[in-house]
Amino acid sequence: MKRRLIHKFVPNGHYCYKYVNGKYKHCKFGTHITIRTKQGDVILSHCSYLNLSSLNCTDEEFEMLKTHYNASTDEIFDKFPLDFLWDGCKECNLNIDNRERAIKGFKKQKNEIFKRRVR
Repeated sequence: MKRRLIHKFVPNGHYCYKYVNGKYKHCKFGTHITIRTKQGDVILSHCSYLNLSSLNCTDEEFEMLKTHYNASTDEIFDKFPLDFLWDGCKECNLNIDNRERAIKGFKKQKNEIFKRRVR
């Protein structure tokens, strides 16, 4: 899908939803995935645009994931890297207003200049 079309499906601002005319408008890419383990199902928030998921589960469900994937705690966090998606916070940085985009660009440019000086 072309990037211009993608922006139409993602609400403006920091969140994957927007309150418009008394209703919440959700991002078209925000979904949930179900991981079926031997102990039961674990439902996680998922962004189909980034194709990444967020760990929004209980301690018991987290242990179920570790057993299911036969993985360490760090490996589970690497597999499901999005930190704030479960709370509806945008992790794709699409449709964030221009002022914030300019600040992020400035910080990136500043870091690149610093890296050049260190060499």
